[in-house]
Amino acid sequence: MYKRQVVLTENITASVTINADVTVTLDLNGNTLTNEAGYHTITNNGTLTIIDSAGGGVVDNISHACSAVRNNVGGTVVFSGGTFTRSREAGINTENNGGNSCYVLQNFGKMEVNRGVTVSMTSGYSSLFENGWYDGTQNATQAEAVLTINGGTFSGGLNTIKNDDWGVLTINGGKFTNMQQHAVLNWNKMEINGGTFELTDDSGAVVYVGFANDSMDQGKLTITGGTFNGGLCAVYANTGTDIEISDGTFNSRVYALSGATIAITGGTFNHSVYSASCENFISGGTFTKEFPAAEYVAENCSLTQYGVVTDIAPAAEIEKDGKVYAFATIADALALASRGDTITLVGNVTETVVI
Repeated sequence: MYKRQVVLTENITASVTINADVTVTLDLNGNTLTNEAGYHTITNNGTLTIIDSAGGGVVDNISHACSAVRNNVGGTVVFSGGTFTRSREAGINTENNGGNSCYVLQNFGKMEVNRGVTVSMTSGYSSLFENGWYDGTQNATQAEAVLTINGGTFSGGLNTIKNDDWGVLTINGGKFTNMQQHAVLNWNKMEINGGTFELTDDSGAVVYVGFANDSMDQGKLTITGGTFNGGLCAVYANTGTDIEISDGTFNSRVYALSGATIAITGGTFNHSVYSASCENFISGGTFTKEFPAAEYVAENCSLTQYGVVTDIAPAAEIEKDGKVYAFATIADALALASRGDTITLVGNVTETVVI
């Protein structure tokens, strides 16, 4: 095993590839590393630790379809300092990449992010941080992409953190802010044990959980802590997902569609909790706001003063990137839709909608 420590002494333009048998510690030392045109800034196949002893260090990427750091299958990256960005990101919306768009960080191996790290960009097309595969069929080994976030500041992107096909994500802390779609989008397996999650646009979900299959898009989420602010929903659970909440503070509603399994054993809920299926799903927690009239308690809920409307079939669906998002009402579909999305009715609906 070849080991090396590299300390930047000035701003440089270079694209670095770390081989599978190499262990490297990269100290940004307050300087900026920018990619060569058409390449990822750092491609890791070995073991990489990034620090920033002087503070103010940056890893930037300015090329279309290229990331600041791409960690491949078998690679391990630990971030313990630095700012990571795409300073020329031009993504406009989900239909228009502006000619220059990509994730800032991309993980297919094992990755750990610690306090003192900042990841940010402005994009309406690409997520900020992807863990796993956009198309899981491209994962020939079917190995899981494992990401642990212990702290840091993450802002921007279409979704701030996207846990995609074959992704396993654990969040223990950090601040996650998004302005448009979701602070966290989860398709596979995720745990949230702490952190602050915020969506400044009131039309989306702070944490969105989707399901596609039982292998690489399992739609599992466990929450044992954290604070969830803004958005139309703090947590939105689509059909087929499995949600467990034992702690945390939820300042917008928790919303689960028919066919989603949700169990609440604790936490502070400052808005309503809705589930289209109710079978003893609330057994604990503190509820500080009276529910809206439409979100009432069913008799078979374990806490009769809190609960859900039962047996509500989805009214509308939106297909995006080959995955289907289902909504209980057209109003919800409109509220959570992005520019250019097509909303499809899936049943007869009697509803007054203000556009």
